[in-house]
Amino acid sequence: MTLQKIQQFVTRPDLGLLFIRVFGGGLLFAHGIKIFMGGSSAMEGTGGAIAVYGINFGFLFWGILVAAIESVAGLFIVLGLFTRIAALVASLVLLTAVILKWPGSLAPGAIDQNFGYPLLMLGTLLCIMFEGAGKHAVKKD
Repeated sequence: MTLQKIQQFVTRPDLGLLFIRVFGGGLLFAHGIKIFMGGSSAMEGTGGAIAVYGINFGFLFWGILVAAIESVAGLFIVLGLFTRIAALVASLVLLTAVILKWPGSLAPGAIDQNFGYPLLMLGTLLCIMFEGAGKHAVKKD
């Protein structure tokens, strides 16, 4: 394989968007399903995060809503179906997770997976929202 062929292969932005959508959307989908599989206690625990906004009721409802958003949006992102809207809605959920898990300091020792995962997913979703699905999608944006 020549250097020119390698360069042609790695300079495909639509292929890069496909990878971002599949891995980011796949993780989001899996996390939503994990919440559903955890039963009512997992959904109430997840829904309890809404208390950061002063809403102190209906935690089961909010947990089901978060799990549904993550599952459906993740699937839509992977497929490239209503990609920008799915990424926008899911990014609002992840923004709540980032606010909730904010470490108080951005020193290297203060950042852990509990904060890093939602922050990385939020960044991924914002990239998908602004860039769209790309060429390899069920429905082009």
